[in-house]
Amino acid sequence: MFHAKEVNKVKIDNEFEHFEIFSNLNNSGTKYFQSCDNTIIKLEKVNEVYNKVICEPGVGYEIKDYFTFKVPNYQFMPAYKNKLWDGNIYLFNPMNCLLYGGLTEQLEIFC
Repeated sequence: MFHAKEVNKVKIDNEFEHFEIFSNLNNSGTKYFQSCDNTIIKLEKVNEVYNKVICEPGVGYEIKDYFTFKVPNYQFMPAYKNKLWDGNIYLFNPMNCLLYGGLTEQLEIFC
C-alpha cells in the first residue's frame, strides 16, 4: 500500500470524486491515483509512449475492460470469421501493465 502526504481533489464528475496524490517531489514522472473505494493506482513513466500501471490484479482487469472497444464492422473481417479474433481492441494488457501515455487523463476519469 502506498502512503502520501498531500491529497488534492482533481475532479468531481457525476458525484464521483477523483483524487490525485502527489507524493513524488523529484519530478520523475510517477503519479498516484486514488479512487472513491480507496484503491491506489501507481503510474510510472516508462518512455515517451508508455506508462506502467501498478495496481492490484482485479483493478488491472477492470482497467482492461474500461480501455476495450469493438472495431466497426468487425463481423465482416476474415480474422473474426475464422474465429482467430474476437473483434476487440485492447489498449491495456494486465499482464505487462503498459498503458499508452496519452490515456492518463482517461485513467483519471476511470479512478
